[in-house]
Amino acid sequence: MLKVGVRTHVRQLERGLMMATKYEYRTYVIELATEPGAVYVGQTAKAPQDRLAQHHAGIKAARVFKKGAYGRLRLDLCGTPSAFATRYEAVRAEQRLAKRLRRRGMKVYVG
Repeated sequence: MLKVGVRTHVRQLERGLMMATKYEYRTYVIELATEPGAVYVGQTAKAPQDRLAQHHAGIKAARVFKKGAYGRLRLDLCGTPSAFATRYEAVRAEQRLAKRLRRRGMKVYVG
């Protein structure tokens, strides 16, 4: 898949260009130790702990982690834990979560 922005990705999902899979998707938040007051918000079909390990190892890592950032999971910032049946739902939840954290005054990087 080509790298695209979140908005483009959501539009593709809305048009049915990307299909739902058998996975359950979850949102997660990583508090960045290298940048106080900043967090990274993402969504994954993996366990959030496994995805954090991938970011730190540079495997499918977000840009902020490729630049040397590291951090710890802050699932308490996600609100009520929930699983999403489609990636579309997870991307939308990721956007809402990022918006909510920005309103709380955090600098937010989004996957």
